[in-house]
Amino acid sequence: MGAQANHRSAWATWLRPLDSRNSLVRKSDRVEAAVVRLCVILALLALPVAGLIWSTTHADLIDRVDRESAASRPVPAVLLDDAPPARPGAAPVTGRVEWTVNGTHRTGTAQVPPGSRAGVTVTVWVDSRGERVPKPLTQGEAAFNATLFAVWVWLSFVGLLAGIACLVRWMLNRQRYAAWDEEWRQASRTWGAG
Repeated sequence: MGAQANHRSAWATWLRPLDSRNSLVRKSDRVEAAVVRLCVILALLALPVAGLIWSTTHADLIDRVDRESAASRPVPAVLLDDAPPARPGAAPVTGRVEWTVNGTHRTGTAQVPPGSRAGVTVTVWVDSRGERVPKPLTQGEAAFNATLFAVWVWLSFVGLLAGIACLVRWMLNRQRYAAWDEEWRQASRTWGAG
């Protein structure tokens, strides 16, 4: 209960300049609080838009998965030469492979585990003519890519809002500092005159 009360008081303190009738709350404080509140509201309202972006992107990627899956198929390929040995932190290596489609032998390259021996079978994806094509996206990869894109769009928008709020704060701080400088100049004229 105590943590929840502290949380409420923090929000109340943050929003208080908007509604306060206190004469110590400056107009610039009210403007700054209003801009921050508006930015937070816009960021929250952008969440359903990000959801719509995810849904649209996901549907497009699933269509792509279906098209690529229909236009390609996996076939076994045989590694023709020994692959280079494994090195620490090394990714899979490329090796020459051969596969057969409709009685026609084809050769090309494919990623193979480091240190693979000639004669090892790997899987390659080919089109209807037997030509090598990239492996199609999976439905999981499509969902991940759509999520990544939607989150990126939302975070970019939130970053823009944060930039606007910071710019407004910077401009208001310049005005406040200028007002303080003027007040100090006026006060310094009266020092010692008494």
